[in-house]
Amino acid sequence: MIDFGKTCDVDKMVITWESAYATSYNIEVSMDRDNWTEVYSTQEGKGGAESIAFKPQKTSYIKINCLKRKGQWGFSIWDVSVYEKKRLFLF
Repeated sequence: MIDFGKTCDVDKMVITWESAYATSYNIEVSMDRDNWTEVYSTQEGKGGAESIAFKPQKTSYIKINCLKRKGQWGFSIWDVSVYEKKRLFLF
């Protein structure tokens, strides 16, 4: 989960996976960490750098729920980039 520390209008995310990536995952946003809204889901994750665009969302938090993995070692994310109106946040 990423806490922006303020309200942002996010519309894109790039997840760079290590070799233990999620083949099935979803992305959710929240203003309060209690109520979450799904903005993206896939059952066909391919690993590497996955670019995900979605309708702009006002949010203070964003999280990735990894549901099914490729390989035996769990899930491993190398880098996450979140975009707000083409402005980049790196995590």
